[in-house]
Amino acid sequence: RGAVTEVYRGRLDDNTPFNPDNLRQIPMVAAEARRRGLRFGTWAAAYATYPPQASANARKPNYLFAKDISRRTGAIYDLDFVSLLEPKRVDHLARFFAQMQADPNVDYVGLDYMRSDRGGYEMVDQFTREMPVKLPEGFFDWPQQRRWSYVAGKVEREWQTDPQFYEAWNWWRAHTGAGIVAAIREKAQLTKPLWIFVLSWWHGKQHGQDPVMFTDAGVSVLCPMLYQVPNRAHFDRMVKDWGDYLQAGEV
Repeated sequence: RGAVTEVYRGRLDDNTPFNPDNLRQIPMVAAEARRRGLRFGTWAAAYATYPPQASANARKPNYLFAKDISRRTGAIYDLDFVSLLEPKRVDHLARFFAQMQADPNVDYVGLDYMRSDRGGYEMVDQFTREMPVKLPEGFFDWPQQRRWSYVAGKVEREWQTDPQFYEAWNWWRAHTGAGIVAAIREKAQLTKPLWIFVLSWWHGKQHGQDPVMFTDAGVSVLCPMLYQVPNRAHFDRMVKDWGDYLQAGEV
């Protein structure tokens, strides 16, 4: 785990967005792996930051952070994930991958947390303008808080009664994330194999991930995370769900 925005000690800024201790270790470990005949890979925690509390955001780079809205009071507040709408994060990740591309001892690179967090309602206005979802009359004249609360309710309370709206939200987030992956690859001029960790249940769509979109964006290997599978029946159901979604050779 190479590029990580973590401020357990000190602070980071736009010039130093990742823990420099990690970055200093990568060339040494990669060279030692090569000396021993091993291949070496390193990845970036793409949109998660640490510690995972918004109270620490002031010591992190000056990002737009993902936002949630209180279901009880309507108050809007920051989360600890960087927003998918933050262009500086794309540049910072691309800079890391360009450095890894230039290191002859690094064989593979990867991404984790390539998604938005819960909430992410700072994306509501762009989502509702771009996607053909049914909205109440005068929606775009409503105050921001009311617009965001409406979408939060549709996504979190009506996902079964209005699945088209819910699926549109997930599709739009996945498309946005895959576009970011493509942009990172292009900016970094990345040719080394790129893997990505994806959520396994419902092939990640509940978290705004899509394996086909990631593949189209240039991801070489998809790594479904299985640590939340509690039993064999759950595993069999999950495998069937992936099989129903994908065709052979598609990813």
